[in-house]
Amino acid sequence: MVADRIDVSAAEKILKGSGLDYRIIQSTEPGIVPALNLGLKNITSEFIARMDEDDVMFPERLQLQFEYLKRHKSVLAVGGQLALIDIENRIIGLTSYHTTIKLSNRHLFESSPVAHPAVMFRREIVNHIGGYRSFLPEDWDLWVRLREIGPIHNLRVRVLNYRVHPGQLSREKMYAQAIGKQFVSTSYFARQESIRDYPEIHEDPSLWLEKTKSELRKTSRDFRKFELYSEKVEMINSVLQLRLKKAPIKEFLSVFLDSPVFTVNYLAMRVIRKLKLKSYKSV
Repeated sequence: MVADRIDVSAAEKILKGSGLDYRIIQSTEPGIVPALNLGLKNITSEFIARMDEDDVMFPERLQLQFEYLKRHKSVLAVGGQLALIDIENRIIGLTSYHTTIKLSNRHLFESSPVAHPAVMFRREIVNHIGGYRSFLPEDWDLWVRLREIGPIHNLRVRVLNYRVHPGQLSREKMYAQAIGKQFVSTSYFARQESIRDYPEIHEDPSLWLEKTKSELRKTSRDFRKFELYSEKVEMINSVLQLRLKKAPIKEFLSVFLDSPVFTVNYLAMRVIRKLKLKSYKSV
């Protein structure tokens, strides 16, 4: 166990009564990234599984993921589906993560492709690429870098009940995800162009982001296409969620007339994902 800003004596009292074989390592640097990397350096097992303290893991989760990685030697990490629960353990939602994460913009950057609390990965390869980075967001950034090397998958079955606290799905969280998408996508395209793919320790991340995007617009056709794609998706989503203040239908029609095939395909994809959610509810 890596202790990050917690009462170590209290943790020892809990662990002593658990019957587990454990040791506690004190993280001297505040923050989740130093704690995660400290754990990586001190763990010797072939595989690492993680979860958050207030989530509920399904009993068969570890066995399913362990056996999956043993059978699929090329797969670097495997996640699974989640049930979202509130503070009273009521199910309030279900996820539908892609089982196979393609090396494409849509799969990698529409959202984090793997749920961090539900993942099991190969320790050696994560250490090989430098572990987690103090980079927003650290898990999404890791999945993208891993996927550039080899496959990452998700199980079709639910493996974890993920607890959602009041206010967690706020406008601030949605904003953070939008910013996260910009960081991980810009970092990815920067690597493809041999441009520095992360801000220096003392560099303002926002300034690095804008500077790197500006440079990529000049050098990367793929990045320009990705930005255009993202703008269309954002417009369609804004219309569907009625979050635009000025004539959303007019803007939607503009996108539709400009790219009718894209718009229809994107809407169809959303319908398919909703149908998948219904099928998970019936399991």
